[in-house]
Amino acid sequence: MRIIDANLIIYFAQPGYEWLQTHIQTLDAHYSAITKVEVVGYHKITPSAKAFFQVYFDSIPSLLPTADIVEKAITLRQTRKMSLGDSIIAATALVHDLDLYTHNVADFAGILDLRIVDPLKI
Repeated sequence: MRIIDANLIIYFAQPGYEWLQTHIQTLDAHYSAITKVEVVGYHKITPSAKAFFQVYFDSIPSLLPTADIVEKAITLRQTRKMSLGDSIIAATALVHDLDLYTHNVADFAGILDLRIVDPLKI
């Protein structure tokens, strides 16, 4: 089971990265609702890009922040410097026992028990 970070979804939309589909659009893939905000909420997104991403988000399950995820995100932010979005995504992966698929490995390095996979390095 895996949770997909925003950067991989954005890479997937770029020419030459279509092969990422085998990692980010599988039966065991999920995304955090925060990831959708990060991707589709970009202030310069074009209508065609928004439509492309919406098709992707409609194809796999979303995980909403729960009280457990919020508490874990708070703990993560109290113990290390990280963005709100990254803390919620990491907390979601930890609470649901999911591998975190991301290319921004440094943003999540050192989080105990978080399993990180960078498909661009495989």
